[in-house]
Amino acid sequence: MVNPNRKNRAASRTAAVTTTTGVPSRSRRLSFGVVLVVLAAGCAGPPATGGPAGSASATRGSSATVSAVPRRVTAPCLQPLAAVAAAEPAPAGRPPGGYEVVSVRGWYADDTLNPVGRSSRVIRQVESRTWRAADGSGRMLLLSPDGGQSASRLGPGGLPAALPEPMTTDVDVIATHLSAVTPPANGPHWVIEGVTDVYRRQVPPPSVRAALMRMLSTSDSVTCRGVVKDRAGRRGTAVAVDHDKVRYQIVFAGDGWPLAAWEEQLGPPPGMPPDAERIRSYELFLTHTFTTTIDNPETLP
Repeated sequence: MVNPNRKNRAASRTAAVTTTTGVPSRSRRLSFGVVLVVLAAGCAGPPATGGPAGSASATRGSSATVSAVPRRVTAPCLQPLAAVAAAEPAPAGRPPGGYEVVSVRGWYADDTLNPVGRSSRVIRQVESRTWRAADGSGRMLLLSPDGGQSASRLGPGGLPAALPEPMTTDVDVIATHLSAVTPPANGPHWVIEGVTDVYRRQVPPPSVRAALMRMLSTSDSVTCRGVVKDRAGRRGTAVAVDHDKVRYQIVFAGDGWPLAAWEEQLGPPPGMPPDAERIRSYELFLTHTFTTTIDNPETLP
């Protein structure tokens, strides 16, 4: 059993455009209401796969093999954490007929873009809890701070996985799978987005967590950012990529589990006041575990 504690306004008659800039990578630039629909429908990821790792090409699309291992280590701070994870005994994993359980609390930028005048940004909070079966079916529960909730029952493939299962520990193969969803052509931050995607839905065993950190530690442009505290007050080791005036960051605990991931603009958002919120998205990873049942079944449709 994996430790559950990881566990506009328009000026002059010009209509404003609302866009959520900080939502999970494949949902970016949708209005916040649409973002919740996308999350609930399980459309924020690649098609689910349940076969061997090598079977991904038929459902993930073709992708040239990507080597995430250049000749030098760029983020040495992750290597001791990878060693800790690699030394852990393998857990039992998902029980037969059971579920992977992941809880994420997120804050996402909801931008109002005004082509004539000053734009604005509001941060929206939502917590997602997913129960994912081996075939990608399961449940998703979305909770808002005001007590609102939305529950979805999803069929096979409705909760897609970033990495085909059983998950490989080959760093280059992992990079190839992740690059099919977050293309390196979009910028060097693809590797952090790809790793974050894995932890949004899956509960990797220790050997895969170690491989993910080795990939990050030897990926171009990834650098160590020291020890930081996340919004829950937990301390961890941060690595980041700066690209196009945005910092993409992920923080790991001492045992190699992720604590948080966020995107932060390195200056005021374009067209906004100097004191505008710079966070585009911020996600706390609250729970990664397994279960044989789904919590709170009365809240599900």
